[in-house]
Amino acid sequence: RPKTKPELHHHKMSEENKKRFSHKKRTSYVSHKIFTKYYLMFKLIKNTFQRSAKSTMASKESKKILIIGGVAGGASAAARARRLDEASSITLLQSGPDVSYASCGMPYFIGGEIVDRSVMSVQTPQSLRDRLNIDVRVNCRALHIDKDKKLVQARDEVTGEQSEYTYDELILALGAEPLKPPIPGIDRPGLFKLRTLLDMDDISAWIQAKQVKHCVVAGAGFVGLEMVEQLVRKNIKVTLVEM
Repeated sequence: RPKTKPELHHHKMSEENKKRFSHKKRTSYVSHKIFTKYYLMFKLIKNTFQRSAKSTMASKESKKILIIGGVAGGASAAARARRLDEASSITLLQSGPDVSYASCGMPYFIGGEIVDRSVMSVQTPQSLRDRLNIDVRVNCRALHIDKDKKLVQARDEVTGEQSEYTYDELILALGAEPLKPPIPGIDRPGLFKLRTLLDMDDISAWIQAKQVKHCVVAGAGFVGLEMVEQLVRKNIKVTLVEM
């Protein structure tokens, strides 16, 4: 029986499909070979550049980075400097015994909501040395900066001994000092600022020793309002003054 036109047409389409499939298969094989070739070439170039970068970093002379001041600004700068440069020597000078602490929690320690003082210390000199290889000198106050010689003179606040620190790069993270208005009696006992953990300890000790019944808080910022809340929590009458 002679084949009908539809059957002939169907047979013709099947042959075209076979050719197309064969062409696609060859094209896919060639594309895969090209992709593999360029992938291996890219990997070789990448490894070469990585080895070159490591060799360059190893051969670079390490710098001396000196940071004056700790807590949020100085400790963060030290951590960032270490991530950017693993080879350099980083030294941080901090006045007082605490290099990094949670200042926002100080009112809550005074009020008794936080009872463990150790949780107030975010980082210690030892933890910064162990984690980031940063040399932290606490109780060390900078006295003078010689920009020409790139040298800082500092004094140990415990022993009084003076020392010198040279640097290639210097970062100043001194922070701020609370405002003490020039009014009579500003330095009398019982008047405190709240900036460091030592200030926090002094306030706590005074409240406990003197059985304080009334307190004046000067400053209605975040810390001032938190202090009001925590003093009221201790059944202390509070007057808030905003300058």
